[in-house]
Amino acid sequence: MIRYRYRAKDWNGNTVGGIHKAGNEDEVLSYLDSRNLVALDIRKQAVAGSPLQKMSGPAPFRFWRAEFPGKRGGRARDLLVFCRQFGTMLQSGITALHALKVLTRQSENQAFRQVLRGMALGLEKGNTLAECFECHPDFYPHLLISMVEAGEASGALAMVMARLADHFERRHNLEEKIRSAITYPVAVSVVALLVILVMVLFVLPKFSGIFADLGLEPPWLTRLLMGSGQVIVNYWYLVLGSILLLNLGVCHYIKTAGGKKVVDRLKLWFPLFGPLYRKSIVARFSRTLSTLLAGGVDILWSLELIERIIGNEPYCQLLGKAREVLRQGQPLASSLAAGRLFPPMLVEMVRVGEETGALDEMLARSADFYENELAYGLERLGTTIEPVLLIGLGLFVGVLVMALIVPLFQIYRTI
Repeated sequence: MIRYRYRAKDWNGNTVGGIHKAGNEDEVLSYLDSRNLVALDIRKQAVAGSPLQKMSGPAPFRFWRAEFPGKRGGRARDLLVFCRQFGTMLQSGITALHALKVLTRQSENQAFRQVLRGMALGLEKGNTLAECFECHPDFYPHLLISMVEAGEASGALAMVMARLADHFERRHNLEEKIRSAITYPVAVSVVALLVILVMVLFVLPKFSGIFADLGLEPPWLTRLLMGSGQVIVNYWYLVLGSILLLNLGVCHYIKTAGGKKVVDRLKLWFPLFGPLYRKSIVARFSRTLSTLLAGGVDILWSLELIERIIGNEPYCQLLGKAREVLRQGQPLASSLAAGRLFPPMLVEMVRVGEETGALDEMLARSADFYENELAYGLERLGTTIEPVLLIGLGLFVGVLVMALIVPLFQIYRTI
């Protein structure tokens, strides 16, 4: 199957664009005809390794990976700033080529500057803006590339960039809320671990010599902690090696198909965090699909993009079935309801949107609701975890204090 990029007009005279997988151009024409669309332009999508892909050279990818290792796509804040500035320039009448050159000069990020320079060179060689974005898949997400492609086809590129800026702004705000919610628990856990290691490795061993000189046997709790400290000190390489091997084994298992499926299901049903994770997926689905549909992207291609963005196996399987159902002419709401992963409220909003022809608006309202629910849930999670962490930390400190005070009383009685 080959990906074909198309531009077409509907019976109302509106220009739409998208990407469709097919064996040849005739199948694309049949697909457009089934949707009452008249083809204007059909061509193969640029693929990795093509001359277009190699146009700007490997330097942008090297800079990007050196600065942001292990991350695919730009950070939400970087994409937000770029879309806002680029869209404002286009709305002011500045050409895309001139806007890219201006952003190249004022960018302080070396990786971003290289990417923008490569895109400007591509435009000068006659490539479309979407093809230039597509040359940098390590920087720009598929969502942005498809939206730009639809914006070029419809002639509303400035409006599309404004919508993308709003999308990335909401995503950045949500990421900041999640990051702030987990910072406190992680900091408390790290401090508790450091206190335990200091007590076990440096404080308790001093008591072993005192007990040996007095001929006393320490309490069982003190012996247990002293023994743990001796094992860590004497066999630290085995302990470190075991932790590394366990980590590698878990990471390898997660990367397998079966392991990813198990982990994804555990994420959905894990206590406290599972409901929040499901709400984040629903909010991301609603917001992304609303943005794509409002930008003129085909719904089938939009669902395929969302599968890549969500990354959760049960939801990806459900969306794959939904695409097949849509190809058969059935509504999206029925397939979402059959999977029982999306909440009934969202399913009803999708059903109403399909019946009224305002699916993007209904999804935007749903996204607002679930993003607010997620933010409220994160605040509640913080207030719930804080006392639990304090109680747990108090228990750990109590155990350590007992391991120190009981031997001191025993030594005092002996003296």
